[in-house]
Formats: sequence, C-alpha cells, structure tokens
Amino acid sequence: MFRPLALFSAIAVIATGFPGLAEATFRDDMVAEHIMPLAEATAVEAAGLDAVAGQYCAGDTDMAALQEQFYAVQDKLTRMQLLGFGPAELFNRKFRLNFWPDDRNAVNRQLRSLRNNADKIEAADFDITKQSVAVQGLPALERLLFEDGPALPGTTDCTLTMAITANMAGMAEAIAADWQRVDIMPETGEDEFEQTIFSAVYTQFELIADRKIKRILGETPADARPEQAEARRSKASMGNVVAGLDYVSEIMLEAPSPWSEKLGAIDGWVPFVKGLEQVRATANRYATRPMADLVTAEAARRDLEEMVSEIKELRRIMAQDFAPALGLTIGFNSLDGD
Repeated sequence: MFRPLALFSAIAVIATGFPGLAEATFRDDMVAEHIMPLAEATAVEAAGLDAVAGQYCAGDTDMAALQEQFYAVQDKLTRMQLLGFGPAELFNRKFRLNFWPDDRNAVNRQLRSLRNNADKIEAADFDITKQSVAVQGLPALERLLFEDGPALPGTTDCTLTMAITANMAGMAEAIAADWQRVDIMPETGEDEFEQTIFSAVYTQFELIADRKIKRILGETPADARPEQAEARRSKASMGNVVAGLDYVSEIMLEAPSPWSEKLGAIDGWVPFVKGLEQVRATANRYATRPMADLVTAEAARRDLEEMVSEIKELRRIMAQDFAPALGLTIGFNSLDGD
C-alpha cells in the first residue's frame, strides 16, 4: 500500500531556492500560491484513493466510497491538465496518470488485453509501470469502477485496481515533490516561465472548447460523439469542464504581479473577466448531466455551442490584448499537431 511521505514546505523551498532574489517573483508566487497547493492536494487525494481501494478490495468498505474518492482525484487531475509541463512531463507522468484524449481507443484495447491475462496480474512480480501507459491511470480505473461488472473484492480486477491506485498515488506525490525542486522546474528564466504558464492557459481553453465540447457535439445531433467524451462512464464530462475552467479562473483572475497590474489596466480585461464568468456559469448549469443527454437536447446544444464561441473570444483576447501587454506570444502548443 502506498504511504505518502511528508511534503516539504513549498514556500520555504522557494524562498531559499532562488539565490540572489530579494523579493518573490511572478514565478515564486505562481508556484507557491497556485501550483503547489494543487499538486499537494492531488497527492493527498490520490493517496486517499489508494487507501480506500485497499479497504474496498479487503471487503471493509463499499464501491460507493471508492467511487467518491475516485471523483475527488478526477477533479484534481482535471485541474492538473493545465500543468502538463515540468514535473508532469518527467517519466511521461501526465499520460500515465490520465491518458486522454484517446482517439485510438487504446485504453479499452490495452485494458482488455491485460484483464485477459489474470495470471500475469496476480503474479508476485506484477508491475503496472511496465504495462502500457494507457492502463496505468485514471481512464483505466474509471472502466474498472463504473462499467457494468465493476471490480469486486477478491477478484483479479480488484488486484489490478489496487495496482493502478498505488501507481497513481506514487506519481502524484512525485509531481508534488518535484515542483519544489528548482533544478527540474520548467524553464529557468522568469520570462520563460511566464510564457509557459500563459501558453498553458491558452491551450487549456482550446482543449475544453474543441476537444471536450465541440468535437463531442458535432455539427448536428446526428453527428454527435458522446461515446468519445472525457469521463463519460463516471458521468463527469461536464464536471471536468467545470474543474478545468475553475483552475483557469484561479490562474488568470488571481495572477500575481506583474500580470495583475498589467492586465487590469488594458481594455480587454473587463470583457475577459465577464466572458470567463459566463462560460463558467454555463458549465456549472450542466455539470451533473451526462454528455449523452446534452448532445441531443436542443437548449443544451445551443448553450454549449455558445460556450464554445465565448471561449474562442477569450482566446482572441489573450492573443491580441494580453500577449502584447505582457510581452508574450501565442505559439505552438501540444494540440496543434505536426
């Protein structure tokens, strides 16, 4: 069973980790106030998930308790999608924790293959980290907990469940610990770090609008693809959209100096704040409804299509107003393709 180690104080490490800096910088503030709290909370929830999985597989608690803890981890990892650089990139952790998008249905294929080899899973030397990236994290676990015929205590599926949760807990703790290590944090310069965060927010908007909503809606209800929606089995597709937008809002609206001063003084700031509030309100309105229902409901489709347009406008403001004001650019991101 995974046991979380005590995490260092982020503020203490940051205060001593940047020689020659008399005052906290944008990077110091961003890590201490917005990144470390999320990374540490994710590690705590993942350790909790591992503990509850062990209790469930021992027959000491029920599936409802395990699913509840799954939702807590899913919320945190969805927020962490914005932080898909630095520690999350090390050892391919971001994909091992949350293999999505999965356009080739790799999770289903790899999980089916693994589940068909019970002797391998039950072997004393079974190591989930040696298996496909697609079966090491959240999407594979979602299938084990929410599909028909979920993992039952005393079964090979429960053994696999515990292997996955232990692996997730270990990676979440490692990410939190690594965010406190200056030597492996992404980009060494202050300007480079600002650019990394700015691009990550812009990309997160794109991920939410294009991959989590527009692609699923299709041009018409007949073209809809709810089966490709993130977290559809746990009926958390729109809940994940809410979590992602909440973290974007935290980063942008509570951004430390120099962003808070520069952005608040430009014309695009008020429309951005109002637009972000609007898309969050729309997402919250549909947070508990399965995507399969939303894609065929006329009013919901209209609202979600408008939401996509509003996010596009937020991205335009970021590119045309915020980037020049901050001396940053909108460049290549991981969704652009080759």
